[in-house]
Amino acid sequence: MAAGHVQVAPDSTGKNVDTVSIVSTEGGTPTVQRQVVICGDPTTYGNQQAVDSSGNAAVAVKTRPGAANLNIAVITASTTAATLVIARATRRSVTIRNTDQAINVWVGPATVTSGNGWLLLPFESYTPTWTGLIQVIAASGSPIVVAWDEYD
Repeated sequence: MAAGHVQVAPDSTGKNVDTVSIVSTEGGTPTVQRQVVICGDPTTYGNQQAVDSSGNAAVAVKTRPGAANLNIAVITASTTAATLVIARATRRSVTIRNTDQAINVWVGPATVTSGNGWLLLPFESYTPTWTGLIQVIAASGSPIVVAWDEYD
C-alpha cells in the first residue's frame, strides 16, 4: 500500500487530497484510492498539526487523555446485595472481577438478584458501560469481588 494524493476539481489549481493506494490482488480489479480523513477540532495532536496553504491551523485530532480519577473497590460479597461501585456521571469505564475460585456472583443495579443480574463465573470479568450504581450478590459464601473504576 503506497500513500499518495489525487487532484480534485473544481477550482483551476485543484486541491490535494490525502489518499492511500489500494492494489487489489484479484484479477481485473483496478487500483483504487482510499481517502484519508482526520476528524477533530483545530487543536494540536502531539507535535503534529494540520495546516492550510497559508499555514493556519486546519483540523487535527484531539486526544482524550486518561481519566482523572481511579477507585479500586474490593468487597466481600454475600447472599444479600451490596454496593460495589457508586453511581458516577463522569465514569469512563469500570471493570468488575469475581476473584473467587468456585462461587458465582451477579452484578447489576440496586435491584440485583441472582435471577436478574449479570452472572460472573469464578475468575470472570465484566466491563459494563453503565454509569449508575452497581451492586453485587453472591450465590453463597463470601467471595471477593473487585472493581477498577475510572472517572473524571
